[in-house]
Amino acid sequence: MRYLSITGTLLVMLSLGASLDPTLAKSKRETAALLQAKVTLSAAISVAQKEIPGGKPVDADLVATKGGKVIYSIELAKDDAHNLHKVSVDMQTGSVIEVTRKNVAAKDLERVKAVEQAKVTMIEAIALAEKRFPGGIIAAAEAKPRRGQVVYVVDIEQNGLRVVHVDPDSGRVLSAARKLDD
Repeated sequence: MRYLSITGTLLVMLSLGASLDPTLAKSKRETAALLQAKVTLSAAISVAQKEIPGGKPVDADLVATKGGKVIYSIELAKDDAHNLHKVSVDMQTGSVIEVTRKNVAAKDLERVKAVEQAKVTMIEAIALAEKRFPGGIIAAAEAKPRRGQVVYVVDIEQNGLRVVHVDPDSGRVLSAARKLDD
């Protein structure tokens, strides 16, 4: 039910001429896919974690495949900070499309290690963002360096794109504001 009310509200806003923040997605196709998704980003992360037991999400986002289909891409750290498991999840069915491994760039090692040691999970950080902006749709979440520490950055669409920073050790919301163009 919650999915239908959020989607219905956003579709009404769009039909009345309101638009989603252009930074929400890389394309209109991704924005439309997010609005029509039957699977939430949190649910996709859970699916990825079942595929890679013990994996801890470092990055979760929308991506367009070469064929033009929009999917969730979840990157998980497990056992080796130098490699990530990348799990592609269908936004409509929640099924795993593909699992690959990717090397972690040296510049990203800090954030991978921080996630492996975090007391708060990415799903818990997403829940905190949803609590801060009830009814919003989560577009992306990632562990990212900010002001000398790694934090969870959660992008949530609610009357424009909002960004919520969460401390991975305490679960404290560090900031929550409208996302400005980069």
